[in-house]
Amino acid sequence: MTGGQYFIYVELPLALPVILSGIRTSTIINVGTTAIASSVGVSTLGSPIFIGLSGFNNAYVLQGAIIVGLLAITIDQAFEMLQRKVIAQR
Repeated sequence: MTGGQYFIYVELPLALPVILSGIRTSTIINVGTTAIASSVGVSTLGSPIFIGLSGFNNAYVLQGAIIVGLLAITIDQAFEMLQRKVIAQR
């Protein structure tokens, strides 16, 4: 087996679950970070949170937090299904 074949057929399939876990974690962190981007004037999913905080409107804060939370959970579940599918194919 050449070095390339060894990488493709042995090392990559063994490392793929760990690679997907890293991508999954970084994606969820990015969803949370984009909500913070509203603090510098960017219109994101975090806008209702910061509008609610500045106007003491708890309903806006809750609405924004639920949207961001549901998006993070949905993306996490999608990556979990992908990870299970990849592991099952090994």
